[in-house]
Amino acid sequence: MAALLIIVTTIVLVHRFEQSMLKNEEGRIALWAESMMRLAEADEEEDVSFLLKIINSNDDIPVLLVDEAGRLVGGESGARNIQLPASSAEQESYVRKCVTQFSKIHSPIRIDVGDGFQYVYYDESATLRNVRYFTFGILSVVSIFCLMLLFFFLSVRRSEQDDVWVGLSKETAHQLGTPISSLNGWVELMRMKHSEDEEMYGEMDKDIHRLQVITERFSKIGSRPELKPADIRNVVEAALGYMRQRASKGTEIGFISQCEEGLEIPLNVPLFEWVIENLCKNAMDVMGGRVGRIDVLMTEDDAHVTIDVTDTGIGIPKSKWDDVFKAGYTTKSRGWGLGLSLAKRIVNEYHKGRIFVKWSEEGCGTTFSIVLAKQENRKKKKEKKQKK
Repeated sequence: MAALLIIVTTIVLVHRFEQSMLKNEEGRIALWAESMMRLAEADEEEDVSFLLKIINSNDDIPVLLVDEAGRLVGGESGARNIQLPASSAEQESYVRKCVTQFSKIHSPIRIDVGDGFQYVYYDESATLRNVRYFTFGILSVVSIFCLMLLFFFLSVRRSEQDDVWVGLSKETAHQLGTPISSLNGWVELMRMKHSEDEEMYGEMDKDIHRLQVITERFSKIGSRPELKPADIRNVVEAALGYMRQRASKGTEIGFISQCEEGLEIPLNVPLFEWVIENLCKNAMDVMGGRVGRIDVLMTEDDAHVTIDVTDTGIGIPKSKWDDVFKAGYTTKSRGWGLGLSLAKRIVNEYHKGRIFVKWSEEGCGTTFSIVLAKQENRKKKKEKKQKK
């Protein structure tokens, strides 16, 4: 509101100043034309020094004095504050052009010289034009300032929202810690008293371990996670193995790796597993329990590892390919639409990679692609930065 008030006030004040200058120039030219008319009527013995002083005082407003045929009166002396061409033919053409241009800005002033009429055509002064340009300059500066304020305000709001989510995540992780420890203790107590059903205790251990992994993930949100070299194939297989146990009977999850055995790249394993699980879970949701497939293909080149996750779901319209990664975007009746947004942050910000929709067709399916730099490529980039 303050910025809008500044803009409106600036426009009003500068416009008033501009109009005041315009009226002042119109009055000066009217006085100049009257002086020219009296000079034409003056006798030889009459003192015309004052009239000449008024005429010569105009040193900034372009003026043309022409006769009824549109020719300059008195040759070059009929043009003031105008640079005329050297040749007479070019002068006539230039004068006609100026007369046409000036008449669009101001109506000409007619001077009665007894045996006919002469006309005064005039333009705006350079000072008045500069004032007008100054107005646009002021508005541009104020507008840029307002945009900067708006950007700053939105950044602060976004930062506040991020802080809320980070605080909520860390508090969730903290609150989960106590009951998980308690569950561990109860399982061990049950083992001691009833050791005959070890298979059941093993499954309970797996679920408790899963809760610990989820807690660790929540605790890392908002902080810079540590990346350690990890076998990318084993990490992806572990995440897919967990999702196979929870997939519906009609859903198959396939995995093909075309990468060399034991390929290690810098990863935060719990967070990156979360990305793979999120992509698979989203694929299962869009397939809605129907018969379908999720195929994961992992390839490599000299510098990068690429993981393509393809499903046979409902597909995504091309206009929504970027929107799916925005917080709050969801096609489900329940859910906050944070899964893909967090996946993008984990891949792009934490692992310095890229995640994007590689292909999608409505009614056919979607392919999400993750591109990660190999450790060798990261070292080269680091060395280049150090050299610079």
